[in-house]
Amino acid sequence: LLHTWASKTGGTDSLDKGRNVPHIKTFFQSPFARDDLMNWFVVTSHNLSKAAWGEVQNRREQGLTLTIQHWELGVFISPSTLGCKTMGPLVHSTTGGGKPKGNNGTKKNRHALIPLPYKSSPEKYSPTDRAWVVDNLQGVF
Repeated sequence: LLHTWASKTGGTDSLDKGRNVPHIKTFFQSPFARDDLMNWFVVTSHNLSKAAWGEVQNRREQGLTLTIQHWELGVFISPSTLGCKTMGPLVHSTTGGGKPKGNNGTKKNRHALIPLPYKSSPEKYSPTDRAWVVDNLQGVF
């Protein structure tokens, strides 16, 4: 389930993704065993938390109420929302001649490119890796 964030610095990384760890949250689904295609993609600012997604509370005066503690913005993208046949992660910004890779053909046959701030095939945690969780800080302060 857990994977590490990694990106090359310099060299062939024309998007220069390796310099900064992104604060944005991204989720996407790829077809099985294909890291060059995406079924859908979401870029957002929210975490997977009750504060961002909301929580149903039973209030005495109001009854059941959805309580959202802060608002966030997210964008859902799919081939149908872009009006193209397929979409996938942008690995390099251009190919020879400065033309964007994959944007050839008619609009209905076009392959849309989604720039990612990380590798589209992230590395799984090793057995010695530990996820950072705020609860791990108990006893430190």
